[in-house]
Amino acid sequence: MGEALLSPVFTFGYLCLFLVIASALRSKLSFLQKAFIPSSILAGFLLLLIGPGVLGLINIPEGQLESLVYVLLTILFIVLGLRGFSSPLKGREVAAQTALLTTLLAFLGVLGMAFAFLLVLFRLDLFAGFGSLLMLGYGFDQVLALFFAGFWEKELAFTGGTGIAYSFVVFGFLTAYIFGLVAIFRARKKYKIEAFQEDDPFVLTGFAAPHEKKEPWGTVTTGSQSLGTLAYHAAIIGTILLVTLFVVRLVSYWMISSGSSSMVIIGEVFLNLNFLFGLAAGIAARKLLYRFAAAHTIDRGTLNQILGLLVDLMIVAAVASIPLVISSIHAWAIILLSLLAAFLLLILVPRVTEKIYGSSSLEKELVTFGFLTGNITSSLALLRIVDPELESPDAANIAWAGGLVLITGLPLLYLINIPLVGNSAFYLFLGLLLTALYGAAWYFGWRGFWSRRGFPL
Repeated sequence: MGEALLSPVFTFGYLCLFLVIASALRSKLSFLQKAFIPSSILAGFLLLLIGPGVLGLINIPEGQLESLVYVLLTILFIVLGLRGFSSPLKGREVAAQTALLTTLLAFLGVLGMAFAFLLVLFRLDLFAGFGSLLMLGYGFDQVLALFFAGFWEKELAFTGGTGIAYSFVVFGFLTAYIFGLVAIFRARKKYKIEAFQEDDPFVLTGFAAPHEKKEPWGTVTTGSQSLGTLAYHAAIIGTILLVTLFVVRLVSYWMISSGSSSMVIIGEVFLNLNFLFGLAAGIAARKLLYRFAAAHTIDRGTLNQILGLLVDLMIVAAVASIPLVISSIHAWAIILLSLLAAFLLLILVPRVTEKIYGSSSLEKELVTFGFLTGNITSSLALLRIVDPELESPDAANIAWAGGLVLITGLPLLYLINIPLVGNSAFYLFLGLLLTALYGAAWYFGWRGFWSRRGFPL
């Protein structure tokens, strides 16, 4: 059999191997247990260290992990839509999450421009759009960050622009997981989190004791003579996946083949919204099953186990795929601005989340922080720590909001070009001011809108 055909099998094997190693370490090392570091995140960093990212002791073809994350993420949201959540999805919570993301995206824009403004005042040779790449690389899609940086590099002589944008993307992923774990560690003192039972060996070690009663993981809904229950669920999910990928690719390729540069970018971003369309397809499939009186063939426990498998594999692949490449151009400024942004988001996200929603929620804080630093994968990874079964609707809310924020955040993509008009401190300040006003309009407008109508969130 050809090496090309076996390569994905080896990659899958490596993911499984490091999950075994990480779970064994978690079961034995008390400091990992006390920190409640999930085996999947630990496995991802171990594979990142040993794999092509650092030591290169394991060969995984370039782009294979990213492709695997793409597929696993789509399947994961299909399962979420097919299974449903512990409480119904509410449109106003999606709207609140969108307002929250838009407000904090504007904050990242302001922070980046303010950083560039100060450096320009000190007469440092810095491209006026440098700070805006923080917002693009952290909160927006990677495709957009590389597009703007590449355009500025080609048309406006932004030296090393693409490499700088890529560096912000890399730091975003790293801070999403590292600072996210710090946020959870701090929150354990504030929230009573059911997932963190420090006196329960099962929770700490991750394994049931030899003679401990084990909980059943699902019920049989099919006759094994015909088709196994797990195989039936996999077949349903695979069918939905096939339809979802076909539709998403058909639409995106139509956009890309239009010839317009703007449509090409929209098509590539649309292609990255696979998770959102997977969620919608899963929900539609569940409704169809109820419509044709076939919902009884789907078992929630079985779906939960499939979901757990998908999440763990996706997290390992997502962490291990982080490209540890930092631009040598303005490296100190990239590192300083990235760490400053992560630190300020760590402080700001809980406060703004509480103001937008009217109450504290660790789940909402984590999905927001994960999305604003990394992407939807880091959001789910952090949410999984405090909500192991992903029962809360926050996973769905961040998916819908992640799509909507590309619309609500569109003015921000125009505002980041203002500093480039004159490439001077004045235009940087003007862009900073207008971005701050846009973020403030979303924040105060949302709070005033809901408070006047008395909608509790």
